[in-house]
Amino acid sequence: MSLEFRGKQVQAAQKGVVGFLTPVANLIGTVRGPKYDGSFLHDKIKSLTHDVTIADTVTNIVVPAFDVKYLQPIIFSTYEAKNEPLKNAHLSDICISTSAAPTYFLAHFFKTTSPSGESREFHLIDRGVAANNPIPSIYHLV
Repeated sequence: MSLEFRGKQVQAAQKGVVGFLTPVANLIGTVRGPKYDGSFLHDKIKSLTHDVTIADTVTNIVVPAFDVKYLQPIIFSTYEAKNEPLKNAHLSDICISTSAAPTYFLAHFFKTTSPSGESREFHLIDRGVAANNPIPSIYHLV
C-alpha cells in the first residue's frame, strides 16, 4: 500500500462527519480561551531569570512583543532599557510576554516603575500574532 493511497483514505474520512466537526471544534476552542493557564511556564521562567532586568543582560538583546491594550508593537532592547527606565522590565516578564501566543496562553500583564516614580503598564502577547516577521521593525536596533 503506497503512502499516496493512505493519504487519500485520510482525506476521504475527513470529508465525512469528522470533516464537518473540525471547524466547529476549532470555533469552540477559540471561544473557550487559551489552552493552558501558563502557571508552569511562568514559574520555570522566573526560577531561571530571578530578578534580572533587560538592562542587566551580558549581551545586547532585542525582543519584540505586541501590546493588546494599545494595539501597538513593543520592542524591548538592552539599549532602550539603559536609556529609558520604563522599558527596563524584568527578563521573566519579557520572556513570558513573547511566548504568550493567544490560543495557548493569556496575554501577560506587568508594570514597570522608573526611579522617579513614573509607571507604565504592558499587556503583551507574542509579536508573531501582529507581524509574523518582526525583523524589518527591529532591524534599525541591531
